[in-house]
Amino acid sequence: MIGIAGNEKDDARITIDLSHKKGITIEIISKMKNLFEEQVTKIITSTLAELKVENAKVTYEDFGGLDFVIRARVKSAVRKARGE
Repeated sequence: MIGIAGNEKDDARITIDLSHKKGITIEIISKMKNLFEEQVTKIITSTLAELKVENAKVTYEDFGGLDFVIRARVKSAVRKARGE
C-alpha cells in the first residue's frame, strides 16, 4: 500500500513556519493564483485564527486542493509545527 499526502494531483501542500514573528505572511504558488488568491487567503487566515496562530509564514502550493483540503492541511501543518 502506498500513502501520499500533501502533493498529489487534486491536493495542496502547506508549509508553516511558526518562528516567523511578523504577523501572518502567506505565499501562494499556483497557476490559478489570480483567480483564487483572495479565497485561499481567507481560508488560511480564518483557519489560523481558529487555531490561535498570530505569527506564521505560510507557503501554499496548489495542486487543485478544495477548500476543505486546504483547511485540513493548514491544521495538520500547524500541529506538526507545534510538535503535536
